[in-house]
Amino acid sequence: MNRFSSSQNNLTAFCLIAIGTITGCSDSNVRDDMVKIKGVVLVDHEPAEGVVLHLHPKSGSAAISSGITDADGAFQISTYSLGDGAPVGDYAITMVWSKFDVMTRTQVGDHLQGKYASQDKTKIEWTIPATDVFDAGTIELKRK
Repeated sequence: MNRFSSSQNNLTAFCLIAIGTITGCSDSNVRDDMVKIKGVVLVDHEPAEGVVLHLHPKSGSAAISSGITDADGAFQISTYSLGDGAPVGDYAITMVWSKFDVMTRTQVGDHLQGKYASQDKTKIEWTIPATDVFDAGTIELKRK
């Protein structure tokens, strides 16, 4: 009988620890002020993989949000955690399409020749409204 009680107490303790761990691992870092952002980048009408986007806030937040395009040119924006989006606000969007150099482990060059690389040069701006998801649509870029 003592053996069963001990076993039952161990099971109860295990369950409480497991529940606490699961609860503690919930996504408590989710911020209420974030808007998920998605879109597609095409360069000369073709999907462009590896274009790095940076959202530069025009006021308010000091955080710079960013994303990178996949093989289909699709992207999602992250600020604090993967795919969490960006805070509501006005942004200048910069983009660089470089190549990863495995020897130096850095990004090299810009296939877009710097046309969208700085806040001074880019003409792409977004106003992110207070909504669940902001669809930036298809962004058409040109190399020349």
